[in-house]
Amino acid sequence: MKEALILFSGGKDSFLSTLIMLDKGYKVSLVTFDNGQELKSKNILIGAKKIWV
Repeated sequence: MKEALILFSGGKDSFLSTLIMLDKGYKVSLVTFDNGQELKSKNILIGAKKIWV
């Protein structure tokens, strides 16, 4: 199985990129960076949960 590592910000671009790679059969790992902004962290968690539901 092919693998992909995606820098996941929780935004539209990283969300769509993740879905495309999953659709193509890749095993996807998401990497993010917590810069201390609470809203950004919440958006990342919301986006990741939508992908793996």
